[in-house]
Amino acid sequence: MIDHGAYVLVEDFAQSSYAPWARFAKKVLEEETGHMDFGNDFIRRQVDKIGKAQVQHALNLWWRLALNMFGPPVTGNTNHYIRLGLKYRTNEERRMAFRLDCETRIKALGLTVPKLYRDTYPFL
Repeated sequence: MIDHGAYVLVEDFAQSSYAPWARFAKKVLEEETGHMDFGNDFIRRQVDKIGKAQVQHALNLWWRLALNMFGPPVTGNTNHYIRLGLKYRTNEERRMAFRLDCETRIKALGLTVPKLYRDTYPFL
């Protein structure tokens, strides 16, 4: 999940109006794609190796933390950065993109998307 979250974060940088940052981010995205595949394959193997119950337990612990990695929904500079073209989504929009994709993957593995203690950031 963490590698997938990093990918979502770097997607914004790759579309930055600051060309050197965008070029660097595009190279990072190429590498992160492999990391996401590795993570997905690893979880699939763990379901087979140790069973759904243990993987579900770990997922229940990490899901809230993963959703927090995007920070508060909007920061003081968010609108300014979007206007300048340095980022194109708010933290909440990035969190939702991550969440929707991960929830689809979680369900495809036959696991349950963990319930959250809170519906908004911070999810701890």
